[in-house]
Amino acid sequence: MALNPCYECGSNISTEAKSCPQCGAVPKKTKSTKWWLWAPLGLFVAFLAFGAVVGSSPEAKERAQERMAIE
Repeated sequence: MALNPCYECGSNISTEAKSCPQCGAVPKKTKSTKWWLWAPLGLFVAFLAFGAVVGSSPEAKERAQERMAIE
């Protein structure tokens, strides 16, 4: 159990309290970020980074030049 200051009056209230004992203000809820929202975004960024690294290799550049020569 931790104590946080009340956003209305500034007195210390418990994190488990439903309201401030001094002024009756209801504490603001903290937003928790869901990991399952960030997981697809992280995988997408990792996929792009992997493509950038692999796509800039000398072998990939040589294959691209060969494809351009065929066209």
